[in-house]
Amino acid sequence: MKSDKTDEKETINQILSDTHLHTSVYHVTDKIVEYALRMWNDDYCNFCVRVDINVFVYVLPKHNISDPDSDSDDGLEDVAIEFVASSEDSIEKLEKFVNNNEIFLCTICCENVDDAKEVTQLPCKHPYHSECILKWL
Repeated sequence: MKSDKTDEKETINQILSDTHLHTSVYHVTDKIVEYALRMWNDDYCNFCVRVDINVFVYVLPKHNISDPDSDSDDGLEDVAIEFVASSEDSIEKLEKFVNNNEIFLCTICCENVDDAKEVTQLPCKHPYHSECILKWL
């Protein structure tokens, strides 16, 4: 590897650009290259790491700014943001357990989950009332 690390930075920046992330996240390339160099030079810690980056991009309709002095919202009330509900099969596959004297706060209804109540847990490990998550998903 070259001492200026230009080729490595360009490669990582190309990978990041393929994800269509904003260029403001490119500051991590220096840290990635430095870490890779440390791993390369330290035989004891040389191992492979798989990194998955999930990127969720929500694109909302652009507002047509024809008159900057206008306070009108013409047309915006007609724009529908589509909602796709989760399938019953995916909801059934979520982990469920009975609360056994633990303190859980359902972040949907913001109430405590009572003892002996069924709790549904998303893959992110957040617990919810089973009824609340069913309505929400």
